[in-house]
Amino acid sequence: MLLTTFLLALVVYSNTLLNGFVFDDHHQVLENPWIRDVRHLPEIFSKSVWGFQALPVPRDYYRPFMHVVFMLNYFLFGLKPWGFHFVNMLFHAGNAVLVFLIVSRLLKRSRQPALEGSDDPYVTGRSGFSLFLFPPFLAALFFAVHPIHTESVAWIGAIPELSYTFFGLLSLYLYCMSETDMKSSAYVLSVLSFSLALFCKETALILPALLVLYDVTFPGSGKRLLDYLKRYVPYVAISGVFLFLRSYALGGGKGEFGLHVSSIVTYQYIMSIFPLFLKYIDKLLLPVNLNAVYVVSPITALPEPKELLSLTVVAVYVMLSVIAYKRYRPAFIGFACIIIPLLPVFYVPAMSPINFSERYLYLPSVGFVIILAFLFDRLREKKLRYGPLIILLAVSVLGLYSIGTIKRNPVWKNDLSLFSDAANKSPNSEVPNGMFGITLLDEGKTDEAIEQFRTTLKIDPDYELAYYYLGRAFMEKGLPGEAVGALRKAVSLNPDDIDAHQLLALAYAKSKMMDEALEEYRTFMGWEPNSPLTFTNFGKELEKEGLLDEAILQYKKAIALNANFVAAHYYLALAYEKSGQPDRALEHLKVTVKLQPNQPQLHNLLGIAYARKGANDAAIEEFEAAVKLAPADPSYRKNLERALGQKKLVK
Repeated sequence: MLLTTFLLALVVYSNTLLNGFVFDDHHQVLENPWIRDVRHLPEIFSKSVWGFQALPVPRDYYRPFMHVVFMLNYFLFGLKPWGFHFVNMLFHAGNAVLVFLIVSRLLKRSRQPALEGSDDPYVTGRSGFSLFLFPPFLAALFFAVHPIHTESVAWIGAIPELSYTFFGLLSLYLYCMSETDMKSSAYVLSVLSFSLALFCKETALILPALLVLYDVTFPGSGKRLLDYLKRYVPYVAISGVFLFLRSYALGGGKGEFGLHVSSIVTYQYIMSIFPLFLKYIDKLLLPVNLNAVYVVSPITALPEPKELLSLTVVAVYVMLSVIAYKRYRPAFIGFACIIIPLLPVFYVPAMSPINFSERYLYLPSVGFVIILAFLFDRLREKKLRYGPLIILLAVSVLGLYSIGTIKRNPVWKNDLSLFSDAANKSPNSEVPNGMFGITLLDEGKTDEAIEQFRTTLKIDPDYELAYYYLGRAFMEKGLPGEAVGALRKAVSLNPDDIDAHQLLALAYAKSKMMDEALEEYRTFMGWEPNSPLTFTNFGKELEKEGLLDEAILQYKKAIALNANFVAAHYYLALAYEKSGQPDRALEHLKVTVKLQPNQPQLHNLLGIAYARKGANDAAIEEFEAAVKLAPADPSYRKNLERALGQKKLVK
């Protein structure tokens, strides 16, 4: 049974081996220097998950084990995506096996005598398809093929979800096996597994709650409350150590659950939790129309139909949980395994546009398959004569799940397939449509990207990101005038967006709006007004973009403000050289040497300019000055020797 479960989990996800890197994979894998050298391990464990990036990044997650797994993948497979996908598959298959073991334990605790040596029909006198309905086996099979797992397994970047679930389930299973013996190897390994789960993902902090519920549901005979409390102490202590390390790595920031400022009042936030819960239950029950990007709007007024429906569902859920506790306790553990891992994702004070993700259901789905498996078990017990029909129903569910998973996996093949699917399924949501536009732009499909951004802005006329990327698209198309309008709107919506300011300055410059370009550069770079350094820096920026004539004008403005400003003369000389005006370049190089006579590189450049003009004696004089000032520099001496040699040839 275990081998069948393991292999089935691999088979249904085997087509993910054809997929590439998508979404955050480009940053977290392809652009991540940490995973390429073990010497980065201290940084991995002392910085946020995005700490490898040079640019300012949000310090919101602390998941060092993600980088460790990627590092192992890199040393095993290089940057071949199939290797990363294969590791994801192995974690998923391992989780399916753990589901089998945990449900077996629940079944053993709920049935007395224990399964070993009992007369339970699953283990005595029955075989073939009857064993197919064995709850641990059926739960594991359901888990192995459930389509809601496609995001977690098919997306390389979801490895924290897979790994934290693996170590979390392992910790739970070992805890159950240890009974109440804190000295047993199972208990020690359970604590260790919990520690690893924490370093995979912060939400592992909720796992001790499952241990408590297990003890409450299946209490041991003759054990006092104090005995149980002692067993929880190591988990609490390790949680405290982890939180300290996390706070240190994130710089004392609020972290994952404190990123946004709430824009809704308290009662709206609380009421919005229930429709979110309803959506999660809906996807567990009916995993169709799966999407990489969901948008769930908060409740803003009461009563709303979806709020009333969700409250009803919550009430039914609570009622069924109570009934399960009283009558069939393994199912109660299933209900608990759904709700407890979801609690952290309900804490979203800002109610950001993307607050629902399929990967958040990876661990909760364990609870769902437990309930589903025991439901089939109860049907078997009460409707023995309908056994073949019950088996057919279970096989049908597994078949539909498997087909759904296999069909969904290729959607995660690349960014284009992923976000085109998301946009098609969310035609009235700006986020997936905007992300599809960004993907089109990255793929070089500029015209299609422009149309997609326009579609996005029809959905949300104040979506700053769409204006920024629309401006980028216009710039790539060589339409800086059109880019100016889009980028102006972007910076008005988000004045702190440095990238938008920089691109707007460039758009101004390429539209020959030099005053506006200078003002934009001055604003976001903090340049002083009417300073020769400001005009010189502006000229350098223009020169980077190939606007050489405009750059020359800015260098001249700097010199007009301060005739002795060396940097302006220097860059103007270089610009003249590039533009094919060597005489003017020579003129300004002379000025730089006059103003800074102790700079050997200036003498060397002036010598080169003289040599090109054929003034060999003057060139020798400058090279000699450069060598005298920097005798250890071989390039200056080499230029001098070349000039002296040229002089001999002329004689």
